[in-house]
Formats: sequence, C-alpha cells, structure tokens
Amino acid sequence: MSKDGLNATERLACAARAGFEACRVVMAALGEESPRWRDLEDGTRLKFISMADSIRLHPERGPEALHGEWCEGMRNLGWIYGDEGDREAKIHPFLIEYERLPYHIRTRDRVFYATAKAVLHG
Repeated sequence: MSKDGLNATERLACAARAGFEACRVVMAALGEESPRWRDLEDGTRLKFISMADSIRLHPERGPEALHGEWCEGMRNLGWIYGDEGDREAKIHPFLIEYERLPYHIRTRDRVFYATAKAVLHG
C-alpha cells in the first residue's frame, strides 16, 4: 500500500480514470462528446486500465507507443482499418500510424498519457 492509501490495482484504476476523464474534458472543448467513466462498459474500462499499466511499466515511452499497442490489440481482436468506423464489422478509422491520426486524437492520446503518468509516477 502506498502513502496515499491505494494498492497497486486501485492506483492503476485511478490513473486510468483520471486520464480518461481528462481526455473527455479536452474532447468536449474540441466539440466532441464522450461518455463518463462510470458509463463505460467494464471491458472498455479494462482497456484503459491496461493502457495505464503499460505506462506504469514503461514510463519512458510516449503516446505513440501506447497507440501502437492499442492498434495491435484491436487487430488481435479482428478489427481492421476503414475510413468509416463500424462496430459490428470491426472497422476502425484510427487503426493507422500515430502520425497519421487527426490532431484531436493525437491530443487526446497525449492528455491520457500525461495524466495517467502523473498519477502513477508523480
């Protein structure tokens, strides 16, 4: 248990939630709505917790590496790239190199990374 009273699992969940909610605020400022953490499906929350764990294990890596891990995970689940997203067909427009992502998505990724890293590593 750390001096803030959180065990490792709780700290990861806290980092993931903080990163997600910070992104939600940024995306709202850019005119895009996102659900609140409490409204996410458990599987989606677990994906964000997994990303926070990656940041915990590899704090020197940036959001580009995190995006690469996300792409790999999505591809392993059968998702493919397409211009228009389709959940049923498992098509996602952001299964591309980090540099090719739209500005607002790169911004969102940087905010998640920086926020989660600050919670985990101070």
